[in-house]
Formats: sequence, structure tokens, C-alpha cells
Amino acid sequence: MKKLVIGILAHVDAGKTTLSEALLYAAGAIKSLGRVDHGDAFLDDRELEKSRGITIFSKEALLEFDGEDFCDAKILGQDSDGARILLVDTPGHVDFSAEMERTLCILDACILVVSSEGVQGHTLTLASLLRRYHIPTFIFVNKMDLPGADRHMLSSQMKKMLGSECVDFDVRDEGFYESIAGTDEELIEKFFEGEEITDGDIGRLIAERRIFPVFYGSALKNTGVSELLGAIVKYMPQPLYAAEFGAKVYKITHDEKGTRLAFMKITGGSLRVKDRVEHPPRPGTEPEKVDQLRVYSGSKFTCVDEAVAGDVVAVTGLKHTYAGEGLGTLAESEAPALAPVFTYRVEYNPPLDVNHALKIFRTLEEEDPSLHVSFNETLGEIHVQLMGKIQLEILKDIVRDRFGAEVDFEKGNVVYKETIKNTVIGIGHYEPLRHYAEVHLLIEPAPRGSGIQISSAMSTDDMEIQYQKQVVSSLEERVHVGVLTGASLTDVRITLVAGRSHLKHTEGGDMREAAWRALRHGLMRAESVLLEPYLEFRLELPMEDYGRALNDMSRLFAVNVDSQVEGEKAFLTGRAPVLTLSDYQDEVKIYSSGRGILTTEFFGYDTCHNAEEVLAKTSYEPEADLENSPDSVFCSHGAAVLVPWNEVVARAHTRAEGYGHLYGALGTLAETSESGSAGNGGASKKKEVSEADELDEIFRRTYGVSKRERYRFTDSAREVITNPNPSLKDYAPKQPKPLEEILIIDGYNVIHAWDELKELLKSSCDAAIGRLVDIMVNYHGYTGKKLLIVFDAYRMKGAATPFKRDDPISVVFTNEGETADMYIEKFAHDRGSKYRMTVATSDSLEQLHVFSQGAVRMSAVELLNEVERVNKQIQEHIDALS
Repeated sequence: MKKLVIGILAHVDAGKTTLSEALLYAAGAIKSLGRVDHGDAFLDDRELEKSRGITIFSKEALLEFDGEDFCDAKILGQDSDGARILLVDTPGHVDFSAEMERTLCILDACILVVSSEGVQGHTLTLASLLRRYHIPTFIFVNKMDLPGADRHMLSSQMKKMLGSECVDFDVRDEGFYESIAGTDEELIEKFFEGEEITDGDIGRLIAERRIFPVFYGSALKNTGVSELLGAIVKYMPQPLYAAEFGAKVYKITHDEKGTRLAFMKITGGSLRVKDRVEHPPRPGTEPEKVDQLRVYSGSKFTCVDEAVAGDVVAVTGLKHTYAGEGLGTLAESEAPALAPVFTYRVEYNPPLDVNHALKIFRTLEEEDPSLHVSFNETLGEIHVQLMGKIQLEILKDIVRDRFGAEVDFEKGNVVYKETIKNTVIGIGHYEPLRHYAEVHLLIEPAPRGSGIQISSAMSTDDMEIQYQKQVVSSLEERVHVGVLTGASLTDVRITLVAGRSHLKHTEGGDMREAAWRALRHGLMRAESVLLEPYLEFRLELPMEDYGRALNDMSRLFAVNVDSQVEGEKAFLTGRAPVLTLSDYQDEVKIYSSGRGILTTEFFGYDTCHNAEEVLAKTSYEPEADLENSPDSVFCSHGAAVLVPWNEVVARAHTRAEGYGHLYGALGTLAETSESGSAGNGGASKKKEVSEADELDEIFRRTYGVSKRERYRFTDSAREVITNPNPSLKDYAPKQPKPLEEILIIDGYNVIHAWDELKELLKSSCDAAIGRLVDIMVNYHGYTGKKLLIVFDAYRMKGAATPFKRDDPISVVFTNEGETADMYIEKFAHDRGSKYRMTVATSDSLEQLHVFSQGAVRMSAVELLNEVERVNKQIQEHIDALS
């Protein structure tokens, strides 16, 4: 019997859970179809999921059928010996992507559900994950029963956005086998020689991700479902498993009685009740005994005595397992690609105290490691990381329902990270009495998204291999933080290049202490860079809103922006910070009247767009962070002495050959330490200070440093600067800031002067006002000029009062008894020193008044000509893109 683990992935509202129900029904696992909107879906069985109508937790369901009992030829061929499929339903909402990603490590294949509305932004994220984990993929295009579903358009879109590997498996003509053969050199030769393309050939291509079978149907109407299930059973080959025990833990949960469950897939050998499971070596873990093996299907389970390769079981009795852990022959999973981008402080009130609250969130972190719970003991603050607002709301519900406690969260901030931009040497020395270790690390910037890479370049002649391994493993076992804000470190290469041990006094813990201090020391010497999360975006909108959107790109700090025009639609792509883009979807809906579509996908981390602002608000002091000390411990006159980080280089006992330029001109090495192995006393020469350095220091004492400069560290002092080559222009007297331009429009006057608006005014005052605002919003979008439109509210008969719109320009309706002339004159008088004003009106008296206040005059006709000129420029830009 073929045994497979199949996952279902989709963007939210694609009908994934409905398809799960249909697959269970087709396999005979359930007698009737449940529905999400009815709250009776087999897999969405928790109250939170029923009330919200979304999948929050991954679930398993068992599909078992064989050739004798189940004879549907669409699913099982007449010669089949049956199949046993574990179906894993995953959350579709982007806020629960971490829960979904944790399941990918156990899948043999997956079903990617695409709605008939087309490929969405989150679909692209899922496709990227499936590519990363190399998971064979079947595609089911759902909701084809809806009006407007266009199979040809969808096929073309999937090939363009998901890849040419997408092959329609509903049509089996000559072209079908030719397209299959075209993906493989051996098969194309076989095809043209008239040989048959076998099921085994097709299965091999699917398993190698050379083709993605595509099926069209409706899960709700139960069409196309049996064909999909049959293709999975028919084509997916049985995975090969090792004889030696191995398992991958992918989920930790607790049942209704509080029993801890470790869900794992057995990938080799077998696991029996009462077996002892050994964890990978780490402090505080001992072999643990298996109490129960449970096979879950929905909320129900069956206990078994043994689980063999290919089985997925929930194991009780294991207290130290964690999601992503590899047991037996398997290694730990790589760091997840999707990570939360917002951090929140937990707010709690009596009777809930900090200890109880921390215990609750530590339990939840076991189940969802992406929460990254941190506790500031000094302030008594608990912080968690979340994907978004929906997850935040769900988390509050979980704490209330499971633990009977009420919590709230302060407004979230994005999760920052830190890296460096230059190469440095970091030194850590740890020498309390009867202990000795010195470690020198080469720390280099690495490409964005590469994380932290750790290795050793030392010879075993210079340091014993066990000590080298201890340095590397010590650096791997903890999360390191940067020196700007205390955010986690990323995108660096760390190489052990020098170090010393003592024959009698060095122990493993000494190397750990020296390694941690060396890394921190290096970060203090490096030029650090603050990173923030970015999203890739694709914006589709009507042509009339193109100018507005194009202008927004600079405000959003978007980079790599590209645009194209197709018919009456414009498309903008690029990437922008999460912080600036998170609320832009609402803006798009408003200014495009609901016709604009913004899709986003997590890109990764890049340079922070407002680093100076963030750093100005932080209270983090790296030297006060005792858990991440950059200082070293030396031995002097029989006692341990804490040496500040900026004196460590001069007192080090060794140097890495070939990297002298990274140490600086510090003279000879320190003399011997008392317990160490080089020299005799720890004396050091004072670093020479050049005449230029003295002049620089005098200049700083006299004038200070620029406010836009921030942390840079040198060996002699911690300086609050980031510009490595400050010049006199940084200290020059500030020039007067140029005044901001503003165009003020007498709305009533302009409406009566423009023929188009005057005609609209005859039928609807609101229509005339709205049209003028639309025209000027587009003008603003292209030019970026600040705009203020003023209307005589009491003279606009038939207009709704007040007239409300959420536009990027200011629209003002005067109070009763106040004319637009009066309002504009007062504005010009009060704010003439703040703005360079241009007033558009054909009222000659008003023109005279504003001219006396220093404003530039423009008639309504001149304004019309200016708008037409800008519209022409927009059209020329569009034509150039076409």
C-alpha cells in the first residue's frame, strides 16, 4: 500500500478547507460534506476557527482505501493495492504563515489551491516556499463554477507567474504528452520515436518538480476532486526511507487535558512505545521515554504500539522536543523563511502577575516558536513577535479561553535586525584564576538574507580541534544581538582565525565565554547598519490613478520600482519597507474607488529607511548589556580584572597572521599573563595619537557632532558618529530652509470657470466638487505639490454637508458666514512665512488681497492650462512605457 503525506496550501478564501472536506468525502473518510460557513467542517473543529471562519491551526486527517473496498477508477486503478494518505490542512491567512511553514518539512507532496480569481500575492509566497523545500506540487484551480471564471486566462497567468511547469492534466490529447515530454531530454527523444510516455515517467517528473499537474474544478460542487486525488495516488512515487531511526518534529501542542504532544514524521526505522528517544547534544537534555503514540484524524486519535517510516504520530512523554528538531539520523531544520515583522509588549493587569503571564507565553512559544517571547527582567516586560493584527486578536482569545487570563498588547513596532558594513577582528579573552581562553574572530559583512555563517580557518597545529568545535558550537547556540538597538544580528560571516588555550587551565566553558565576548567586541569596533523588513509589491490600478501612485513611491520609500501599461491598466512593481507599506492597501482602495489591487510578498531585510529616527528613540546602551558583554577578563597579580573592550586589542596574547591591518598600529603584543601561555605580565603600549587625531578631537569638543551621525566605535573610544570621514561641511552654519510650495484653489470660483465642471454643477453640486477634487488629486500625484481647495459651504446649495473624502490633498468647507475669499486671505496672512503660496482664482479683488501677502496669483483659466499640461506629460510617460 502506498503511503503519502500530502499538504494543502492556499491564500486565504481560496477554498482550501472546502477542498479538504471534498477530498475526505471522495475517499470515504467522512459521510457528508461540512462547510466552513456552517461551522461543521471536519478539520476546522476548534471554536475559534468556527467563529472566525478561518483555519488557524494545522490539522491532520487520514484517508485510507484499497482496491477491494474502494473501486472508483478515478482514484484507484483496477490493479492498485490501495493507498494511505495523511492529509495536512494548513492555515491560509498570511498572519498564520509560520504555522503553515512548519508542516512543509514532513510533506511528500502538496496541493496548491488557486482561486478562479487568479494568482494572488500570497500564492507567490507559497510557490517560493515549495521551491525552497523542493516539494512536488499539484495545483487545483477552485471555484470554476463562479461567473467569469476564465480557464484560458488562468492557464496563461499561472504559466507566467508560477512557471512553465504548470501542465493541464484535464486534457489528455497529443499536445498533453508532447508538453510532458518537452521537459526532459530522454522523454522528448522517446516521444518522437513513438514510444509511450508511462505513468512512471510522469511520476518521476512530478517528484523532481519538472512539472506541476493542474486540475480545474469546484470543491463546493465536488467537481474535479476525484480526478485530483486519483492523480496523486497514481503518479506520486512511494518515498524511500532509511533502515536506521530518524524523525522530524514539526509541531508541539497540548490536548484538552494539558498533555504535551510532539507531532513528528518517522523518516527511517521505527519508534515503539517505551522506547527512549535521544535528543541532539545540548545542555540539560537527557534521553526521554515514549509514553504513547497517537495517530490523529481531525480531533480524534487512535493509539498504536509502533510507528514505522512514513507514519506521522503525536508522541507523549517527551518534554524537551521542539518544532524543527531532528531525531536519530535527521538534522535540525533550517531557520524558517517566514518570520514575524512586528513586536508587541504584553499588557496585563492583576490578578495576572508577571510570572504567571510569562509562563503562559512560554507555553504558547513551545507551540509557536515564531512568537520569540522575550522578557526584560529589569522592567518586568514581556515582548512577543507577531505577523499582524489578526494573529494578535487570536492570541488574546487563546490566552482568555485556554488560560482564563486577559491580556492586551501595546501598539506594535517592526522587528529590526542589525548587520555590519566593514570587516573587523573581534577578540575575546577569558582568564579568571585557573581558567584560560582567547579567541580571535574575523567578522565580515555577508549578502542580504544569508543569515549568520560560522566556521573555523585555524589549523589543528594552532588550536586543538575540540576547542575549535567548542567555539563554533558556542556561537551557534545563542541569538546574538547588535550594538545599535539590541536587535538580532544577521548577514555576517564569522570565522575563527586565531586563539590560544592552556594545557592545564582551559575548559570548554572558557572557550564559550571567550567566543561570545570576541563577537561582541568585534561588533563594537565595526560600523553597524540597522535593517528593517521589506515587502515586494505589485500594484494594479486604472490609468487615471497612475500619476498618484507613481508619486506615492517616494513617500513609501519604494526601491527597484518598475512600471508598465497594458490597455487601460497600469502596473507598478518594486519593494518597500513594511512600515510604510502596511496601510497603503486602504489608501489604494480609496483613491482608486476600489479598483486598485495591491499584492505583497515578504522580501526580507534591507537597510532601514529611517535609521536615524529609530536610533534617536532607542534607549539601548551596548556597554550596559551585561548578558552580551564586549569586555574581556584578564588575570593580573593573581586576580581577575575586567578590561574594557576598547583596551582589549592592546592586551591580547596573540595575533591572526595575515590580518594585521585589522588590529591597528598597536605596537608589540602584550606580555605573558599569569596563567596564560605567552609573555609575563600583560603590559601594553599606549596607542599613538596623530596630530590629525588631536585636531579632530579639539574640533569635536568645540563644535560637537552632527545630529544625523550615530554610533561608530573605535579602539580608543565609543564615538557617536557614523560618517567615517567628517568634513567641515557637516559643521557649516545651517542655510535657511526653503519654503514649502502650496497651491490654494478657490473651489467655487474654479467650478464656475471650467466648462466641464459648470455642466456637472447643473445636475449635482456633489458631482462637480468630486470631479474637481479627482482632477487635482491626479495633478498632485504627478507633481507632488501640496494642495488646498476651499469651498463656500453655505453657497453650495444641494451639496451634502460636510462633504467627506480621504484624499491626499486638503479640502476645506468654510463655516457659516465665512466666504472662501475670507478664509484664503486669513490663511495667507497667518502662514505667509511658512509657505510659498500660489492662489488660483478669477476673483480680481481676492487676487489683489493675496498679492499683498506675498502670494503668487493664478487665474482659473491658467490653472486649467496647467492641469492640461501635466495631464499631457502623464500621457507621454504612459506612451513611453507602452
